[in-house]
Amino acid sequence: MPDAKCDAPRLAQIIERCFDYAMDGRLSPARRTKFLIAGKRLRGSLLNLIAARFNDTEALRAANARLEAVNAQLERQKDVLERTSQAIRDLGTLVSALDRLLGTAIRFV
Repeated sequence: MPDAKCDAPRLAQIIERCFDYAMDGRLSPARRTKFLIAGKRLRGSLLNLIAARFNDTEALRAANARLEAVNAQLERQKDVLERTSQAIRDLGTLVSALDRLLGTAIRFV
């Protein structure tokens, strides 16, 4: 298939996620910096890839498959971060409830 394209929309999703993670306070500053650097590098590639056309080669298929895999991995990471954040909130609620409970104790053994 001549004039095949790289999956630019998927690459754009990955770039957006990189920038989202670069601003996510749940991640360490070092990880946020790595996401920012990756997002900027990928954005530079995106600009060139939008205009590029390829012969349908194994390299193009491999690149598009890798884009799909990385996008899926980043989506799973988002779910993990959200669950972790919820777990931390739940732990805070539990601590508060136990503190209230301890306040009602009539004695300690």
